[in-house]
Amino acid sequence: MEKEQKNLIIGLVIGAIIILVIVLIYNNSIGQTNQNRDDSSSAQSSLEECEDVQVPYQDTETYWDKELYIGEECNMVPLTYSKNLIECDTTMIAYINANNMECIITNTDTKSGNFVVSYGFKCASSTGGENWACYDGEKTLYISSGASQSVSGRYSDIDSEECFCNVEPAEKQVCKDITKYRDVQKTRMVTKYRTETVCD
Repeated sequence: MEKEQKNLIIGLVIGAIIILVIVLIYNNSIGQTNQNRDDSSSAQSSLEECEDVQVPYQDTETYWDKELYIGEECNMVPLTYSKNLIECDTTMIAYINANNMECIITNTDTKSGNFVVSYGFKCASSTGGENWACYDGEKTLYISSGASQSVSGRYSDIDSEECFCNVEPAEKQVCKDITKYRDVQKTRMVTKYRTETVCD
């Protein structure tokens, strides 16, 4: 009889232990499920609070600009001169006196140079047209600055109508300062923006 009671008590204790273990396992499972739900909800809540914002920052920018400077401009110009037809005799007397002419060229420039001089006489056209060069000559004269030289001609065939003296002066280079512009590459600091994701 005592042995049966002892076995009953042992059975009840074992049963109670089994029930307790089952309850503990169940509660732990429920708690873990709730924790996972909380973690998921927390992560979802965190994602919903993130946003993209424009963040300013400083950067170097290269650009082109117009820059003023003083440059030199050069051109070729003829030397200045003066000419003086000091004699122009276009009438012959009984074919004894010839047509005579003399032309003086003066270099009035500050530079010396060559002067090509074409000179002579023009006679009347038999057809009533323009006078023609019945006598002509050409000389190249090197004339220093401020100096003078002359050319002369003599024609004895027929009376002429006029004398001529044409001068083609040498050229010199003349330069002057002028204002110009050029493209220059420069750099400057500018504010730019980049997109960043910010979460609370």
